[in-house]
Amino acid sequence: MALYAVLKFELVVQGEDQTRLDASSSYANGGDSISQVEIDAGDGNGFIDVGTSNRFLDVQYPTNGSKTIQLRLNGTETKSYTLEALSVADDNLFSSDGELEIH
Repeated sequence: MALYAVLKFELVVQGEDQTRLDASSSYANGGDSISQVEIDAGDGNGFIDVGTSNRFLDVQYPTNGSKTIQLRLNGTETKSYTLEALSVADDNLFSSDGELEIH
């Protein structure tokens, strides 16, 4: 019997872009069941209960740098991950929408 915390997310995001932290692939084995799913996005707001049906959290990082995100199942099983939020300059995106052309 065990709980398996699985979090899908982009490893690198651009600051101020919205991204999804998706725990829908987490599962229980044997006689266990998942009764609570919480995600700490590493943005200073702590753990947020995302429910047991949707299991995802959409976030936006206003500051750049490494973010430690955590997934917690049933209040006990916790797994940590690292995400990197980059600035536009650090992400090397030097074009603007006005420079895009339709072909």
